[in-house]
Amino acid sequence: MSDNSLTADEISLYDRQIRLWGMAAQKSLRNSNILVINMSGVGVEIIKNLTLGGIGKLTIIDNNKLKEQDLNCNFFVEKDQIGEFKVNASKLKIQDMNPRVKIEIDNRNWEDLEIEEFKKFQIIISTGLNSRQISKIDGISRELNIPMITCCVHGINGFIFNDLIKNLSWIKVEFNENREIGEFNLVSNIVKIDEIMENDNKFHKLLIENKFRKWDELNGKFLNLQFPSDKKKKKKINILLIMILSLLDMNEEFYGKDIEDVVIDLEEFKLHISENLNKFELPQSLIEFENEKFDKYLKIFIRNAYCEYQPSNSIIGGVVAQDVINTIVQKELAINNVSILDGFNSEMPIYIL
Repeated sequence: MSDNSLTADEISLYDRQIRLWGMAAQKSLRNSNILVINMSGVGVEIIKNLTLGGIGKLTIIDNNKLKEQDLNCNFFVEKDQIGEFKVNASKLKIQDMNPRVKIEIDNRNWEDLEIEEFKKFQIIISTGLNSRQISKIDGISRELNIPMITCCVHGINGFIFNDLIKNLSWIKVEFNENREIGEFNLVSNIVKIDEIMENDNKFHKLLIENKFRKWDELNGKFLNLQFPSDKKKKKKINILLIMILSLLDMNEEFYGKDIEDVVIDLEEFKLHISENLNKFELPQSLIEFENEKFDKYLKIFIRNAYCEYQPSNSIIGGVVAQDVINTIVQKELAINNVSILDGFNSEMPIYIL
């Protein structure tokens, strides 16, 4: 988009946001063009949050038609629109939320787009993809040097993967006279240190360079660095991480099906879990397959797979939208690189894979 200034109307509308991150940051949002792939339930939440946040242009692509099952998680549509393309049915109400945002829709299959068609976007967001598709869209984002975020929701659980390639973020931390430019954590470096005063207190403002990995490069290297012993792995790694990754590996056959037609074989699912434990160099003892309680947990998980519960959509959609905004305005650190929403235990851990 053109680098035009915010209007008085926009300054008034986004006043609270401008107070939080400044005029220049809001202007960056105003001049951004974001792509959202698939109007899943969590996709709807992301679209809502970015539209209300003042993104300049939002392009939504989805070749699926509206079904009755979508009505529970898409508040942009009505029952009498069943059978229409989701994007067509939703556009008017999306636009009504914030007429200042330019909404473009496309009812093609995103996999049919030419790579040149992605060049105009600052960030690519995808929802509800399987592992093969995530690999494909991540490859496109890497080739074009465009940050990519993908996410999904399964019942009360959710998943986020960020490949922002390499980005810079400013964060405020407590003052430490021994702090130096260099390593910040396993995947980030401090490249600049400023001293600031707030309410007579001294702080450090750090410019952090964050490095991300491609989907196809995910492995157990960083898990081993964080949790070097099997004992620590069993204590710190939520098995739901491996369960969701395993579901992504096997869901090609379920793509586009009605929820009631999705039937996941428990034994096949266990096989995928074992394969992913090996891939990420995790002990097989992390899962107690013979444990009746765990077996029940697995059955509940696969029974709720592909069902998008609205509270989960809201949480995952909110986090993704915040990471998009933080990436654009270079404020705070985005998830690097995987987070899961565990609705069973009410936690949302972040892992470096």
